[in-house]
Amino acid sequence: MTTQSHPFVLIGIPGHKRTLATAAAARDKALPLVVVPWLDVLAAVGDVTQGAGNPPWARDIPPGAIVKLDSPGQCFETERMLLRLGEEDAFDNDTHGALPPVYRCISRREIDAMQPDRGAIAPMWQWFLGWILALRHVRDVLKPRGVHWVNPPEDLLTMFDKQLCQMTLETAGVPTPPSHCLLGDGQALLSRMREKQLRAVFIKPCAGSSASGVIALRMGPAAAGYPLVAVSSLEMVRGEGSAGEVVRWYNSRKVRRYAGQAEVLPLLEFARAERSLVEEWMPKDSFAGQTYDLRIVVIAGRATHVAVRLSRHPITNLHLGGTRGDVAALRAHIGEAAWTRALETAEAVVARAFPRCQCVGIDLMLSARTRRPYVLEVNAFGDFLPGLPGLYSSRDTYAEQLAALPTSRLH
Repeated sequence: MTTQSHPFVLIGIPGHKRTLATAAAARDKALPLVVVPWLDVLAAVGDVTQGAGNPPWARDIPPGAIVKLDSPGQCFETERMLLRLGEEDAFDNDTHGALPPVYRCISRREIDAMQPDRGAIAPMWQWFLGWILALRHVRDVLKPRGVHWVNPPEDLLTMFDKQLCQMTLETAGVPTPPSHCLLGDGQALLSRMREKQLRAVFIKPCAGSSASGVIALRMGPAAAGYPLVAVSSLEMVRGEGSAGEVVRWYNSRKVRRYAGQAEVLPLLEFARAERSLVEEWMPKDSFAGQTYDLRIVVIAGRATHVAVRLSRHPITNLHLGGTRGDVAALRAHIGEAAWTRALETAEAVVARAFPRCQCVGIDLMLSARTRRPYVLEVNAFGDFLPGLPGLYSSRDTYAEQLAALPTSRLH
């Protein structure tokens, strides 16, 4: 297989920085690139009038094309369309208007009235239900054409559901922090933590991204009355609406500290309403006076790029104040044995759990004292690391992906 005989197709957001980075890499390789907007795809989902086999968005995709599904994020209209698609599944049609749905969701009327609001957190599980329909639509339309997926739609869906992803990793024998349950009643979680003497947990919305809705929760010792402290980028804003007080939640760029049940329980209720996973909080190794974890990009089965994410608080995302650390200095600090184990663990994620995927971003921590590696998350779109050279070449993640295409195992 050669890239010349198999055109490269990107389904993404035209003009987005991810799309521009892919286009730049394609130009450097003299590789023709077809960009299909997610908006065009979503408009065809469930529209039988457009024809199930050849909707307008797919007409320029020839048999045997190489197809990369990129992030639909950071586009307001795309987000609204995904929420609309997820609305019917989010509400039980038999009880619509009579009983509340299990997870947070909004109606079609509320979706239509939405306005751009920077940082506002739309219902994440409802968004995910729409994303399921979108990916299944793309899969079904393109399956007869024998396209080669960079990452197959089914694997993207597994990565996007944190509970399902962790179960997949555990089955594959990949080390992860112990998972306890989906979050239910907040008080019940606190009682369980006291009963099991579990001092600290991470709470993660199963369909969240960019640390949206993530809560690092710590409980003090019994002798001190079990004081509670939570760290999160969540921000609750109260306002007035036509039906009274309205509470809006935002993914702030500032990581906040919440103390005591009066402040913490509303965060837990928000997380419960977003279908969240409770995971043991394991102490991370430290470097340069800060805790850190690693974003390791695995391309064609090989760990090719590593970003060191340093932070003075438990959440290391770079957009939340984390900073990039020096890769060579960290490697020297932890030693070759720990460095090799980290890369091999990231590669094992792909080899054992996602063998059909050509490019995966893996968030991995090394435990304090032992520096044993644990996989925190698997990212379908974890390749956006501008300016980061590879471990074995000067190519960035996008150029590396295209360089690997002729020899990688595409499905």
